[in-house]
Amino acid sequence: MTTPAASATSATPATVAGRALSDWSRDGRFGTWHALLPGPAGDPPLGVLRIDRALLAPEGARSRLATAVVAVAKLRLPGVPATVDLVEEAGDVWLIVARPPSPTVADVLTANRAQADAGSAASILNETAQTLLALHVAGLAHGSLTSYSPRTAPPCSPRWR
Repeated sequence: MTTPAASATSATPATVAGRALSDWSRDGRFGTWHALLPGPAGDPPLGVLRIDRALLAPEGARSRLATAVVAVAKLRLPGVPATVDLVEEAGDVWLIVARPPSPTVADVLTANRAQADAGSAASILNETAQTLLALHVAGLAHGSLTSYSPRTAPPCSPRWR
């Protein structure tokens, strides 16, 4: 588990949008990813990105963030978890998505090293390429790609069984 840098954000709260945070987290380019535990009514676990406050400091940054989130959500890209909400709580901005942001390509290749084959690699490459192409066609940008940035389909999907 990784923890957010103390200088970039305040202490991590116990809940976001009424849902408890799990112990899992991962630092990312735009902040720290967390998993939200299942809701009391049997709601599925969600993912949440705590946006680094320094990125939101420039004038208009929050408005640009909201515009970008809506634009990407409308695309319904294969490599991007569906957006649930963008909320502000206790001075932090949180992007809530429909599933925890895992596994990454690195997670899949590390965990399934014995099962990783050319077909699995091709599926990951195809999903990543479709996502990047759709972003470019829509006139949107993306950050740098590493084995920890692209998210893959959840491991419970037919592709990973």
